[in-house]
Amino acid sequence: MQESPYLNDASRANEEDALDKLPLLRDLDQGGVSLILSISKYRMFDAGEDVTTQGEFDPWVYILLEGDLGIDVDGERVAKISGRGAVFGEMVLIDQAERSATVVALSPVRSLAIDAVLLDELDREKEGVFLANFYRVICGILANRLREADEELSLLKKEFKTTGY
Repeated sequence: MQESPYLNDASRANEEDALDKLPLLRDLDQGGVSLILSISKYRMFDAGEDVTTQGEFDPWVYILLEGDLGIDVDGERVAKISGRGAVFGEMVLIDQAERSATVVALSPVRSLAIDAVLLDELDREKEGVFLANFYRVICGILANRLREADEELSLLKKEFKTTGY
């Protein structure tokens, strides 16, 4: 893995316009985007490299900027992630638990990594509106994933019924 330092004003200025159009950031005002970027780093991974490891704790939420990822649970590939703006690792914001999956770079990957520890340390009184908006977006991502899981579970149950299991 290669990573940048935390993004300061000089390094943010070059990409802020593109980053604020990412799904996780586009509903935040410019101050909110700047705040997120100030607690973020760019992280780059080579193909075959683990981004996160199942069973380990790390405090990073990722936004995919370039590349493709595989999601493995107990050594089985359960999903793939691709597309600029895809978010992964967001569960650390909710439960601060070990990773439930290993995320593997399937190609060279470039990501924006948000430090959840620094996010958690923000002044709730001063940054309350920003935090409410940010967590609302995270809740939307989680709700969509839950709907997708429900649909997949329903399909699997139907398949089991038709096969007699």
